[in-house]
Amino acid sequence: MSIFEKSDMRESLIKQMKMLSEASYNHACDDGLSNYSHEMVNIYKELESPFRAVFLSLVLIDFAISFFIFVKKL
Repeated sequence: MSIFEKSDMRESLIKQMKMLSEASYNHACDDGLSNYSHEMVNIYKELESPFRAVFLSLVLIDFAISFFIFVKKL
């Protein structure tokens, strides 16, 4: 998957989240508020997962470098 496809997917997920939040705010009775809230949570998790992976990898790399420097100084 290319960078452009990922950004397009992210933009479409953000648009879906906005539409679902507007529908739940307007009390759309067709599907129920709980269904919209559940979908908003799923979309949010989809958007947040890459950030967590990158953050975790940066923390692990930082820890490894710090540990290496600490061992070298001993």
